[in-house]
Amino acid sequence: MGDSAIKKGIDKLGSAFFKHNYNRGKTMTYAQIHRRAKFLSRFYYMIDKRRMNIAKNNIKRAFGDLYSDKEVTEMVKEMLYNFVVEYYMFFAIDHKSKDEVKEMISFEHQEYLDEALSKNRGAIILTAHMGNWELLARRLCCDGLSLSVIARDSDHTGITTVTNKIRNNGGYSVYSKDRPVLGIVKALRKNELIGILPDQNNDDGIWVKFFGMPAKTAIGPAVISLKTGAPMLPACVIREDLGKYKLEMEPEIKFEPTGDKDKDIEALTQIVNDVLEKMIRKYPTSWLWVHDRWKKRKE
Repeated sequence: MGDSAIKKGIDKLGSAFFKHNYNRGKTMTYAQIHRRAKFLSRFYYMIDKRRMNIAKNNIKRAFGDLYSDKEVTEMVKEMLYNFVVEYYMFFAIDHKSKDEVKEMISFEHQEYLDEALSKNRGAIILTAHMGNWELLARRLCCDGLSLSVIARDSDHTGITTVTNKIRNNGGYSVYSKDRPVLGIVKALRKNELIGILPDQNNDDGIWVKFFGMPAKTAIGPAVISLKTGAPMLPACVIREDLGKYKLEMEPEIKFEPTGDKDKDIEALTQIVNDVLEKMIRKYPTSWLWVHDRWKKRKE
């Protein structure tokens, strides 16, 4: 069997599993999601030692001696549990009305968004792979806002199809990060929202600090904001209880360009990392520490 056939087989299997979970999300109660998340997170912790070690090492790098080895282990387990819960909530939310979504997710400091949009330059919603970033987009669209998220397609075409269907049902669309930036500029000029998650390693990015360590970071948010004048607003959706969330919106990031393009991009990208770091420090077990954020080292 050739590599192409193997890839197709894996893609088909992964897509079938994803679709099965989507269909399960139609009927699962919050209690069932909790029980399944408990089981699957424990199972995953036992079988994927490599990623668990990445997560533990990342926490130790980020926080130093703040947490003991035992506390770090518990943080990783809680992170896994949180991720599985939000994985199933992504499916479950697709079967709820806008009113149900708004009742489920309270919106804190909506005035920051209203103030940003009053400038008629659109707004960049800056978030990270923490909490439930998909519910963040859906909640904003419940207020009639037009939003597109910049994202990378899954390696499995079937998963991409289902994921984009759920997103479209929620009122927001996906803008591939490989597409020209012109479409994003046009959306912002129409006073629309663009969601960006720049918290992962980006080989084409620049070196700026993240938790005090140099990290390859995407410059997209800074470039777009400087080019269009669109304000950047940090935000995240955090679960307070099963089926209850809060959307936390922070004030617009203030930055005065100097006119030196490269220095401005670097300075603003550093601010972006600082803002995301502050968010993660507030909710450390809500961020995906399994991602090898510092896999590249600056010599």
